[in-house]
Amino acid sequence: MSTKLFRSLTLALALVLILSLTAFSTLAAAMPPGDEAEINAEMNGWSAPAPRSLPVPDQAAHARALQLLGSTGILLAPDSTNKRVMAFDPANGDLVDADFIPADTAHLSTPKHAMLSADGQSILVADQITDGVYQYDFDGNYIGLFAPAGTPKEVIVKWNTDVTKLLNSPEMRERLVKLGIQPSSGTPEQLGAFIVSESQKWGDLVRQAKIVAE
Repeated sequence: MSTKLFRSLTLALALVLILSLTAFSTLAAAMPPGDEAEINAEMNGWSAPAPRSLPVPDQAAHARALQLLGSTGILLAPDSTNKRVMAFDPANGDLVDADFIPADTAHLSTPKHAMLSADGQSILVADQITDGVYQYDFDGNYIGLFAPAGTPKEVIVKWNTDVTKLLNSPEMRERLVKLGIQPSSGTPEQLGAFIVSESQKWGDLVRQAKIVAE
């Protein structure tokens, strides 16, 4: 390779590098404060920081989503940045309710999956960071946290202790109350008993009414 050609290639590569760095710097400068950290967290699978302000649920939109759920069904899409679950119309992809499960910074870290429970009476949300499954009623109220089968009891006790401590903090209670959520806590045993009683109650109703899935 001639010296002249080598210098030309070196100059071209240097120019490309300078342009790339300039474009990156411009993009970084255009980001609002804090967004870069959230994007990095999302790309690396880390727990994204809590949003600077929580979205306010739209009650009319929620009512439309519930009506759609009872007819054609809805598509649920977790929003890991805002710690919530959005509902979409499966027929056309339109956003129906951006806060079907409202922002829940007390429990959700990076929600990745959301689905209707097997009994059709609640919503289950899986979290990427905690590796837990959280249950919510159709009004977006938190019911409980479920760990994978075989999780050691000491881990479950620690989770319950940490969550209870967070729920009882004045700052978190104030934020949840503003969203229309009344925080409460209990033991793993109490949650297990609640699930058994609710399953029995709704199971009896379904069998008596001869309701079947379509």
